[in-house]
Amino acid sequence: MKNFIAVFLGLFLASTVVAADVLTIESGHAFEGKVIAINQCSIDFEFDDAVYTIPAEDVATVFIEDMTKRTARKLANMLAGSDNCWKGMNDGANHGKQGGQFLCGLAFGAFGVIGCAVTNRTPMKSSNMPLMMENKDLWNDAEYLNCYNKEAKSKAVTNSLLGWATWVLFLFI
Repeated sequence: MKNFIAVFLGLFLASTVVAADVLTIESGHAFEGKVIAINQCSIDFEFDDAVYTIPAEDVATVFIEDMTKRTARKLANMLAGSDNCWKGMNDGANHGKQGGQFLCGLAFGAFGVIGCAVTNRTPMKSSNMPLMMENKDLWNDAEYLNCYNKEAKSKAVTNSLLGWATWVLFLFI
């Protein structure tokens, strides 16, 4: 009887180690791996020791092994959204001049970082506007603008933090 319990527990533990999430894309291909994060318009999925960001528009189905109510709500919101957010994030990543934000952090430190964090960014104010002209019809879409602003602000704050960190390093050298 002890052997049966040991074998049963061993099989149970082995099955929980092997259990994984399954993501199926629109082409019908299914991938077994691990859902790392569910973002507003994409899923970060780990497969073969690499993390891939899959846009919501390319996801057909998702099976998550340890589904919680919060995860289910985030997944439903992500899959219900359109790809306007994805386009906004891609355009927001190209917003502005990263060198200027770096110099702002270098010259003004914490004030430069705060300034970058509170500034509202739109595609109409970007110095890289020609890169975003293909999505010009979305410039009045709230979802697009929200995702654009979040991504552009994240980039700006990161660049200004790098500038501030450089100033701190120069201080210690």
